[in-house]
Amino acid sequence: MLTAYSSAFAAVSKVVDAFIEKGQDPTVLLRRLESLINLRSHIHPELRSEYVIFADSSRHYLDCSDGVCQLLGYSRAEILNLSVEDISYRSQDVITLFDEYRQRGKLDGEYVLRHKNGQPIRITYRSFVFPDGCMAAVWQPIKK
Repeated sequence: MLTAYSSAFAAVSKVVDAFIEKGQDPTVLLRRLESLINLRSHIHPELRSEYVIFADSSRHYLDCSDGVCQLLGYSRAEILNLSVEDISYRSQDVITLFDEYRQRGKLDGEYVLRHKNGQPIRITYRSFVFPDGCMAAVWQPIKK
């Protein structure tokens, strides 16, 4: 959604995939559209899961499954305005882990995410850097 009304975000965040305010550089809109089109046309068998999230090399989220939205308590539009650090309980570890992930092309482990309400969410994750440049992770919540 492209609009001049920043207050519209709250009303539409649950039904739009991307929210861009008028007045921003046009490349913001073009990059977001290109990203959504590219991601949604990808099919990687490793990503068949309820909890899938995509990021770019600067650690900003590009897209996610509905399961991720429910797990974190955010709408998709809200998540697309966040970075890995924003939902991490251990944000000081993010750069090191993300660099290792990019160098190795994959990374598995356990992690603690931050729900929108501030509560910790323990997950296991499997992250992938695919040959086509797609960067994604599959999460699985750890039951208490």
